[in-house]
Amino acid sequence: MKKQEKKTGLEEFLKGGQETLPGFRFQIYRAEEKRSLWNADFELLFLLKGDGRVSYEDGVVYQIREKDLFVVNGFQICSIDLNEQGILLSLKMSADAIASVHIEFLKYEIECRSFLFTEEQQEVFDIIRSDLARVFQEAYKNDMMQPVNARSRITALLEDLSRYFAAGERVKHSRSGRERIQMASDYILQHYKEAVTLEDLADHIYLIRTYISRSFPRYFGVSFLEYITQVRLAHAILDMHGDATLTEIAYNNGFSNAIRLRANRAAHMTAGRQWVRRRQ
Repeated sequence: MKKQEKKTGLEEFLKGGQETLPGFRFQIYRAEEKRSLWNADFELLFLLKGDGRVSYEDGVVYQIREKDLFVVNGFQICSIDLNEQGILLSLKMSADAIASVHIEFLKYEIECRSFLFTEEQQEVFDIIRSDLARVFQEAYKNDMMQPVNARSRITALLEDLSRYFAAGERVKHSRSGRERIQMASDYILQHYKEAVTLEDLADHIYLIRTYISRSFPRYFGVSFLEYITQVRLAHAILDMHGDATLTEIAYNNGFSNAIRLRANRAAHMTAGRQWVRRRQ
């Protein structure tokens, strides 16, 4: 009888699927059986180890190797056959979940298959590999900012997939908007102890206030003010392990007084428990 191989920490983490946000789930596929994929979910797959074969509805069989990246669109037929050492990482995304962060993405058929290109032609696929790695890193985290950051990472991934791999005419849009909103996030992280306003951000990143106000819910899932509050609260909670008084912690992290700090902490603890219940 063949000795059962010990599961890696990655597989233990992903046992049963790890939901980064509702509707976005990481899974591991191994070589125990040939898999046929056909469901409503959009699926991004990355071969972590080994090699194998993949075929789509056209019947053509392609060889896949370590680090290959490919997509299965919703209701697209795909068969995967891995070798004995094969480990495939999957990020499944439901249509409803995608619509909640990037509704335009659903208009496109994504043709992303790195195995059709040479090593010298992998630059654009490396962008998606990096995006996927950032999403996965957020899935490992267990802190208050995880839902906000995960949403931002997933949005970036979907934008890059649609930008580079949308079937038909390439979607031509600039990444400058997202990059500037990321600049806004960086500015808040550097100045959260101060009285940061929309006017400050508008002057700093050269965007109008209304655009910034609309963009925060899209990229981070919360309003501009809520984002600042979450950043301040995350730092304040860390400071609570020290010797400072609650009033000192409040002032040192941008809250006007200890009462506001207590109120925000209570509100976020309640919201956090509700979010955890939704994930279960």
